[in-house]
Amino acid sequence: ALEKLSMLAEQSPELLIVWRTSGYYDGDTESHVIKEMNIRALQFIRDWNSKHRRRGNGSGGNFLCMDFGAAVERISHGRKRLRGDMQAHYGLEVRILQVQMLTNLMY
Repeated sequence: ALEKLSMLAEQSPELLIVWRTSGYYDGDTESHVIKEMNIRALQFIRDWNSKHRRRGNGSGGNFLCMDFGAAVERISHGRKRLRGDMQAHYGLEVRILQVQMLTNLMY
């Protein structure tokens, strides 16, 4: 998915693309897998932007990453989790956090 989005970002520099890293499922004993996927996504996007800045292709800033996973990691498990309507969903506070993070990223 990231490779396809990076191709789209390259072909359409006026288009802003934002990748949101994944949050965590409450009770998941394999959350280290999600964390590793998030780290790889962040690195892919950083490398892509760095490469495009060096080439002189504009700012290379139309492919962004919102690191939601890092922001919610400590409030994702057990009693600390800000629960939503289902076990896999976060509550209202976390949804508002996503909006705030996206706003900060864009402006």
